[in-house]
Amino acid sequence: MNELLWWFGRSSGLVAYVALWSTMFFGVMLGSRGGGGLLHSPTLLALHRAWSFSAVAITGAHVLAVVLSPGSPIPAVAALVPFASPSLTGAVALGTLASWTLLLLVGTSLARSHVPAWVWGAVHALSAGGFVLALAHGVFAGPDTASPWVRGTYVVTVSVFVSAVAHRLALASASRTASSPPSSTRRRDFV
Repeated sequence: MNELLWWFGRSSGLVAYVALWSTMFFGVMLGSRGGGGLLHSPTLLALHRAWSFSAVAITGAHVLAVVLSPGSPIPAVAALVPFASPSLTGAVALGTLASWTLLLLVGTSLARSHVPAWVWGAVHALSAGGFVLALAHGVFAGPDTASPWVRGTYVVTVSVFVSAVAHRLALASASRTASSPPSSTRRRDFV
């Protein structure tokens, strides 16, 4: 049973990372109006929400499994307080901070009608940082990081995420360029 709990903790960490990546990917695609109209926005919103809640649930299962696993060097307080772990201090702190970021994102989304739009937007802007924290936590704390398939998972997910963000930025730039008149047709007043 002890070994099963330890293996569950390890595997649920990777699944939580993929769930978080999926949340981020669908969120970026949603923010780019369905990838520039390529994807159905209500479906993207449903996927973004489903993966968000999945990421929270699986992250919770991961933390519980690691903390409750007999012989684990990670104390329960480290799940709540960054830098409280005597073992893998920095790596565990990265995971704790990523978890807090995830909870803050979900909390403000659930309370979206009760918080100003700028607060919701500012908190959502933190999501990329939370994703980077989770990735770094996996790389530095994950015992399977040396595995080629785990490294491959990290490389593929980061590559797709960066491509999605680049696509979103390109669409935003094209939209701004299309909405501004050419410089030769702008009115100029000289006094």
